This record gives sequence, C-alpha cells and structure tokens, in this order.
Amino acid sequence: MSERDPYTEPDNSTVENWLGQEVPKDDELVDRLVEETGGDLEAAEKRFETESAGAEAGEGEVPRPSGRGYV
Repeated sequence: MSERDPYTEPDNSTVENWLGQEVPKDDELVDRLVEETGGDLEAAEKRFETESAGAEAGEGEVPRPSGRGYV
C-alpha cells in the first residue's frame, strides 16, 4: 500500500468528499444518534463530536483548519 500526501486530492475524489457536502449527512447522523441514545442529548452530542464529518481527521486525512477566521 502506497502512502499518499494527505494534502493532494486523490484521483477518485468526488464532490461528496467536500466538507460542505457533509452537512446533510451530519443532519441524518444527529437524528440517528438521538434515537440510538434514547433521547439523551448529552450522550448524542458526545458521539456526534467523534462521528460527524467535522470530527478530528483520521490517519491520512487532511486536518481541519483552525485558528483565527475558522470555526
């Protein structure tokens, strides 16, 4: 398996890979997590922080920008 530069767009990249395109998926994730936690919003929020599209970048993924001007 070859190592990829996480800042280089892969050949098979699609629009669905863009963070802005992940919002609808996160909306669905919120609904699912609230249901799976039996309505426990604190537990759902904790899971959302690790499972959402905006969660910390995994190995080989480009980290989200941070600092002034970023959320």
